[in-house]
Amino acid sequence: MPTEQNSNEPVVIIYNIVSKLRDRSGRTYADAMALMSERLKYDYVEDQFNKRFRQKQLSERGTPRYQQDEIEALIYAYTHELTEEKRCRASEAFELFDAARISFTEWKTLKDKKFFTNEQYNKALSEYMQQHGISELTPEEDLFYRLRPERHRIIVGRQVDTREVKTRLGTYDKTQRQSFLIIRGWPGVGKTAFINELVHDQALEKAFQYGVMWMSLGKEGDVFTALRKWAEQLGAVHLAQKNDIDLLDGLRHVLRGKEILLIADDVWTPEMGKTLKKVVNFETNALLMTTRFTDVAKILEDQLGENQIYVLEALSEKHSLELLEILAREPVKQYRDKMSDLSTTLEGLPLAIQVAGRLMDFRDKANLDVEPLINELINNYNTLLNEGDPNRVDEETGQTPTIALLFKRSVETLTSDGQLAFVSLGVTRRKPATFSLETIKAVWEIASPEHLILDLVGRGLLEATKDRRFVMHQTLHMYANKLLDQYDETGELAL
Repeated sequence: MPTEQNSNEPVVIIYNIVSKLRDRSGRTYADAMALMSERLKYDYVEDQFNKRFRQKQLSERGTPRYQQDEIEALIYAYTHELTEEKRCRASEAFELFDAARISFTEWKTLKDKKFFTNEQYNKALSEYMQQHGISELTPEEDLFYRLRPERHRIIVGRQVDTREVKTRLGTYDKTQRQSFLIIRGWPGVGKTAFINELVHDQALEKAFQYGVMWMSLGKEGDVFTALRKWAEQLGAVHLAQKNDIDLLDGLRHVLRGKEILLIADDVWTPEMGKTLKKVVNFETNALLMTTRFTDVAKILEDQLGENQIYVLEALSEKHSLELLEILAREPVKQYRDKMSDLSTTLEGLPLAIQVAGRLMDFRDKANLDVEPLINELINNYNTLLNEGDPNRVDEETGQTPTIALLFKRSVETLTSDGQLAFVSLGVTRRKPATFSLETIKAVWEIASPEHLILDLVGRGLLEATKDRRFVMHQTLHMYANKLLDQYDETGELAL
């Protein structure tokens, strides 16, 4: 090892840890390499391992070119059949993972693969957090958390859909697994909420040995940025520095032989889908996409044969009424004779039902008459039917004139500060549009935004999650963007 290298460089840290493990355990490098070969199932020799230290083309962060499975094999070599006094400690394994720039979300494998007991792991985690000044673990940092979407609080009427999609993905019988599946549905029909539940479904995750990976794209989504995040989660951090072509080749190699479900939510173009398919090994991987566009789904299906599309339909009247009653119990009870027509007006779209339900509930609790709102929505819908508008659903924006009116009425009930607060959230371009309390404080430039948050949540314009974050549906986010653009041009908020 060249002595002139800084002792804080990752390659030096790894070298020093390995030297310490060799001296403490009495296990020679040759013996360690033999155990690594056993673990990796291919010959691994000392020269090959040492060659990593001599790599000249390191990234700017000084990342050694180690794969996660190599570091795990090294830890195995210095834990296997060794006494507690001689074996690699959990804190040292953390140092190895840290130095090799293995994604924080993957450290849990040290416990899952039985290198260490829960007690050893948790103690080392506590010490690491204290050493690095981490007071608590957020979803982005949580070692027990692979990057996943926020779960929605209320899901109604998707039991049949859930079972069908899980069946196609081989949850109950792997021999029946489809390696490629597209879920298509109107904007606002609940594709993202549906997908988010699947990502967190334990039975589905257990059906895939390497679990589930997820990304969300949207209109402005960058597939290659999302794929680089996947590479980091898989421990292939060196791929993040590669050009796009080498990234695709490298990630396909990493995914080869891994039984893993890859999920891409809200694919907007055929090019997005085709790029994703280039990294997938359909012999062992499975790829699940969602899209709002009929033509995108058809183009992507044609490449792999028929029966690859599953249409997520709108909610039935029964389930629409069930969801409305959860959101606005008293108004639904009071105007039950109008609820069938209202559910038809809202077209079984969970997003529209949520906004309408929250708005009715808000008006009711403010002692305002709810009936004029219900009548306005129903009459607007009937006018549309009489006009026979064949393009009443815009696939891109997800709005019909009725839904646009619903959004407008919700925003109109806000104070001027609340309206600007809603519109300003359109400044973020990330997908999905999720916000922490700190992000909202920064965007709104106020120290105590809770009263405005409650106003938006109360009208269905923002949703609070179980993880103390806030989600804005993509269709509402696009509406906020539209209002923001108009505001920037005119200096006035024109609803």
